[in-house]
Amino acid sequence: KRRAALVQAKLYEKMTQQELILAINEFLLQAENLYWHWVMQYRILKIQKEVLSRNQDRFEFTKKQYEFGEKPAIDTTEIYSQMIFFEMQINESSLDFQNLSLEIKQYLWLDNLVPYDFSNVLIPRDTLNLKDSIDYNFFYDALLNSSESFAALTYYKRKGELLEAERKAKFQDILPKLDFEYQIYNRRLNEMPFLPVFHSNFQYGLKFEYPLFARAASNQLKITKLKMVQNQLDYRIKENELQVKVNTLKNDLDNLIVQIQSMQTNISNYKKLLKAEENRLEFGESSFFLINSRETKLYEALEKLVKLQTKYRQNYNKFKWLYESLNK
Repeated sequence: KRRAALVQAKLYEKMTQQELILAINEFLLQAENLYWHWVMQYRILKIQKEVLSRNQDRFEFTKKQYEFGEKPAIDTTEIYSQMIFFEMQINESSLDFQNLSLEIKQYLWLDNLVPYDFSNVLIPRDTLNLKDSIDYNFFYDALLNSSESFAALTYYKRKGELLEAERKAKFQDILPKLDFEYQIYNRRLNEMPFLPVFHSNFQYGLKFEYPLFARAASNQLKITKLKMVQNQLDYRIKENELQVKVNTLKNDLDNLIVQIQSMQTNISNYKKLLKAEENRLEFGESSFFLINSRETKLYEALEKLVKLQTKYRQNYNKFKWLYESLNK
């Protein structure tokens, strides 16, 4: 039992190390993905402000044309409605950005566990450029070739060894006991020919015990064996879960690359359509309603692109931190 307790203590330490690796990697994944979500919200806010600025310039220009009698009043109303729409979007996005900035603060610390307190508004320095994260096949190959080295799987291996040590200890409780007794007497006894075991001041004895009612110990042993079977099932389930996760991430990233490329092509086309509509307006062949419609489509495409790039970044990070969970 003492030997089993020592083995279990060592295994508990190793299991704790695996749990620590998983906990740290999960924490870093949350922090990094929150950062990219913060970058996404800043990019969307910046796009909205750029669109609003163009609408404000257009509104002032159309207002002057109306004052000179060149444009009807309904045109200024059309542009003004678009301005109000984007102002509302900016207010909502600004609130989201401020709240995310406060969440980011939870991960910023100075020395001696002092929280980082910033009075000025923080803005991200990075953009959503994906060039440095485009090669995720390295992680994919490494994860497939080293699937048994996941910290999560190593945890179940250690747990299996722990339960094996517990099984051996529980097994001792149902075994019979054979004790050998040996005793020395201080004074010399009279020799007894009919009891030679008492010669030379020694006494020997054997004691044999067998539990007649060993149900409790036997049941504990059965419970430990069931725990071992359950741990083996948990290992297989976790192994399959990780394999599915790796392949799902690979498929998601492959699909996201295609979507991002398609959205970039769409954005280029929307810009051309908006420019063409503005040119037609100069010749009186279009209207501000069509201009606003084209501009809204362009804005929605730009926002969608930012969200797709963010999703790509976050899935890439999941790949990266899964790789860091390998026992290399």
